Amino acid sequence: LRNESLRLVHDSVALPEVCAHVIELTKAVLKKGVAFRFELGEDVPEIRGDARRIKQILHNLLGNAAKFTWAGHVGLKVELEEGGRFVLLSVFDTGVGIKEELLDKIWGAFNQGSEGMARKFGGTGLGLTIAKQLAEAHGGDITVTSQVGVGTCFAVRIPVRPRGRAAEEEEAHDRQIMTDIVMKAGATQLEAAVVEEASDAAQADNRAMLSYSEINRGAVEIFSVDDDPVNQMVIEGLLAPQGYVVTPAMDGEEALEILKNRGYLPDVILLDCQMPKKHGFEVCTELRALYPESLPIIMVSANTDEENILRGFRAGSNDYVKKPFSRAEVLARIRTQLKLRD
Repeated sequence: LRNESLRLVHDSVALPEVCAHVIELTKAVLKKGVAFRFELGEDVPEIRGDARRIKQILHNLLGNAAKFTWAGHVGLKVELEEGGRFVLLSVFDTGVGIKEELLDKIWGAFNQGSEGMARKFGGTGLGLTIAKQLAEAHGGDITVTSQVGVGTCFAVRIPVRPRGRAAEEEEAHDRQIMTDIVMKAGATQLEAAVVEEASDAAQADNRAMLSYSEINRGAVEIFSVDDDPVNQMVIEGLLAPQGYVVTPAMDGEEALEILKNRGYLPDVILLDCQMPKKHGFEVCTELRALYPESLPIIMVSANTDEENILRGFRAGSNDYVKKPFSRAEVLARIRTQLKLRD
């Protein structure tokens, strides 16, 4: 996002399915007694967009709403607006609210509305920044209204059809597809053979990028990268009873070598930050260069100061968890990454 190098994968998006997915995750983290409300307009159509990124927008906003709401409700409303050109997804809550003078400042990468909140709840506030930039990448935007002690509403507007840069990317993709069709239709037998050979190679590459669960009938592999044998035993003890297949690597170089020499990806990587030879941030950077979007990486560290967390995200991690962690926490984070990936 920072380098404007993110490319959306445009496809038909059924918003009821996207919302159901995110609502399930949100309900699991609501505080006791807080209700969830969902409203879906009857006329909401399928839209063109990146389903995975839209899930991420909603997950970030609903996660914040759940964190700052102790009573009442958290909710999501989906409706069509502006003559059918935009879909409006409103995330609302009856939480603590945000002071009016802070509303323009909450989009900074490390703001949470006040220093007091940041000290009390931790975290970096990156979720709002990411959500806003992902909405803008779709040709949409996010606005916020709030009243202290009453609640907050974030309104996400996404075009039914791509606009701006998102539209240009989709048109370029479509043009490339048409070029490929024309070239194949006019190919000689020799050219057709070359195309077929290239297609076979591409399919082989695709097979190599399949996850463990895709080639093992749903069994999920967690790739644990940690130089401490005791930590590896703890991870095995936490995850194996839940049905996960745990594959250990004792340092970063071993992890990279294992992935290089086998024809599939793990479903999730747990990556320790402090290791000999190559530290976790360096390994994460190399992994993300090899597998830009397809591999969920959760960094693990006893050091969770702001700079360390930022360093992990810069390296390409999807999440960051503090040691020691509970079984419930690590399982929840793994399940979240699996659902966001799918």
